[in-house]
Amino acid sequence: MKRVVLAVVGVVGVLVGAVIVVGLLNLTLYVEASVPSRNDLPDLPAGLSIDNESEGCGSGNCYREFDVVGSADETAESILDRLPAEECSAHSLVDRRPLCVGFRQQGDVVRGYVSLGKWSG
Repeated sequence: MKRVVLAVVGVVGVLVGAVIVVGLLNLTLYVEASVPSRNDLPDLPAGLSIDNESEGCGSGNCYREFDVVGSADETAESILDRLPAEECSAHSLVDRRPLCVGFRQQGDVVRGYVSLGKWSG
């Protein structure tokens, strides 16, 4: 019985320690937003590609924007229909800043974006 209690206390201690380490990393290393890397760009469906990348920061997050290009006979509406809705999640297991990926139509062009916000929201 004593071994079981020690094992449970040990596991709880490791979990609490991990939460503290992740929290400290976020508070000390990831407080500010930064431009998402090219590795954060989404994989697109077959036949679509990324063009005209730009990047910037504002209002608590930084972003990388790009055009989504299809075949010459494809309309912006048909391209947008093939793309997923906006999705947001933690950037990684350690870096808990919100990373959002989405798409919108601007005239005859589909613009995609990847934004990376501040840890504190």
